[in-house]
Amino acid sequence: MEKNLVMNTTQNAKKLIRQLINNQRFEHSPHAFRAGHVGMHDFNRLAPLLRGLPKKELHKWLDLIDEMAATHSFCNSCYGKIIAYCIIMTKNVPDFELRHEGYKMLYTDCIAATRHNEPRDYMREVLDSMYHGKDHAQRQKHVRYWHEIAEVMSTTGHAA
Repeated sequence: MEKNLVMNTTQNAKKLIRQLINNQRFEHSPHAFRAGHVGMHDFNRLAPLLRGLPKKELHKWLDLIDEMAATHSFCNSCYGKIIAYCIIMTKNVPDFELRHEGYKMLYTDCIAATRHNEPRDYMREVLDSMYHGKDHAQRQKHVRYWHEIAEVMSTTGHAA
């Protein structure tokens, strides 16, 4: 059913996308992106839907995600996972290079804020959640790309 939504962004598809994003606002669930919680489940559905949309629509939905992410900025774990999803949603999308780079910079800042007291790899947590296991082919593809970015980030302190 969701594949059909990608091809034709009907009113129902737009309603579903808006719901998947807005369900994660702080007033609905303060830590929606904890492992196994609804935020990760909803964004696992949302990421492939958004990647298939026309650019103009994708920008609009990413703006809404940015607004929702701001409601979680108090929690590095939730915020880091949201930004990791945004990196995935904008990866290799034509005309989204600047936005993708911006998300990588935000992710770098988020990791730097948590590195000393609680080192985490939010991207790994997101990929594990999205692809349900280390052997999934799509997970392996994204992991290779992520390792390239992470290596540059660790040596320079900035996203590639």
